[in-house]
Amino acid sequence: MDAKIIIEIVDKLIGEIEPRGETHIDTKRLENIKKYAKVAEHMVFELNQISYNSEAQEHSIKQIGKVADGFIKNLPQKS
Repeated sequence: MDAKIIIEIVDKLIGEIEPRGETHIDTKRLENIKKYAKVAEHMVFELNQISYNSEAQEHSIKQIGKVADGFIKNLPQKS
């Protein structure tokens, strides 16, 4: 399955997260952003764990580790 389709599915499952400034809408979006953050946290944790394989001896494991490591190293930092 293509990553774009997975992202669309996750977005539909969680719901909208952009605040609107209207309490009756933002109450639901607050719950949605908490879910969104939990999903993102899980994915980043998994990628971080896999990134430790970037120095593995086995070529296939090393390739996967390098992709995960590249993602982790390029995460934007809040300024």
